[in-house]
Amino acid sequence: MKNPPILISVLGFFAALAGFGQGADVAEFSEQTRADLRASALATFRRSPGAAADPLLTPIRDSINDLAPEEQSAWRALWTSD
Repeated sequence: MKNPPILISVLGFFAALAGFGQGADVAEFSEQTRADLRASALATFRRSPGAAADPLLTPIRDSINDLAPEEQSAWRALWTSD
């Protein structure tokens, strides 16, 4: 059974929040786990038309400067591709 698009977007959003260190339990996550969550979220948003325009992603967009330059570029491309 395929997940509906809204569920995929919600899962991507929560993966992004955890990947960017937002949430009560993420302090226990390794940096690799957080990087994997960010990569998964980014892939989800790339497949979701209009995701970059969602105001819920503002905290994510505001946090990308804390990432390695290569990862910053990948996330910035999400907002410049629309």
